[in-house]
Amino acid sequence: MITEVSDYWLTWSGAAQEDAPISDEQAFSGSNSLLIEGNNGPVDILFPFSQAYQEGEIELSMMLKFRFLLATPCKHTSLLLSSTSKIVIAKIAHMEETEHYIDEIITTSAILHCDQQQAFNYFSESNLLTKWLTNKAVVEMIPAGKYELFWTPDDPDPFNNSTFGCKVLAVDKPHFFNIEWRGNAEQKGFMNNVRPLTNVTVLFSALGEQLTKVTLIHTGWRPGDDWDSARQYFIAAWGGAFKKLESIVNSD
Repeated sequence: MITEVSDYWLTWSGAAQEDAPISDEQAFSGSNSLLIEGNNGPVDILFPFSQAYQEGEIELSMMLKFRFLLATPCKHTSLLLSSTSKIVIAKIAHMEETEHYIDEIITTSAILHCDQQQAFNYFSESNLLTKWLTNKAVVEMIPAGKYELFWTPDDPDPFNNSTFGCKVLAVDKPHFFNIEWRGNAEQKGFMNNVRPLTNVTVLFSALGEQLTKVTLIHTGWRPGDDWDSARQYFIAAWGGAFKKLESIVNSD
């Protein structure tokens, strides 16, 4: 099943029965293919986009290419492969022009011994965020709501070591959310002055009644030595944070 072996895909509702089996039966130039079948289900797999788009032409490339034109906003920031709808585009908050470059994505995951809603709460409730990720949190888990975390809350400059000013771009509780992200005090000179900011998507996939896979995807990395150093910093930071989250949740 694709969501069991890849951190980049999830099912629409988080249910395992919507997953797509991997097979070599229809493979062409590669060794594998996905089977999307049924009428009004049962397969509904989702590929979340890394940022919000409102209009324009977008090309998604995965050894094969999908080219499609956004017409009217739909529900989510994602690509949906379904037996009922070949391609569905999700509503995203905004789109701004950027230079062409290859974005080196950060991804990490954790397996939590709790249901989807409780896993989601650890990213959306201030009192739970301060247990594993930050020292102070101001979160409004609604589109355009605040997602502000502070690691040095007494610093007179609120932009030092914080996500001050960052917004929730998309949310589908308890399945996923998408937010802006800023750099720390050493990185703010370049990370905080670009538009769009870097972008974090967190996905919650139910593996059982009390078992949830959480996948984080951090995108928006630009070229250059400073950006490379920042990306390496966040690879370590997210990895350490997710290990702490697993330790806290799974020891309860």
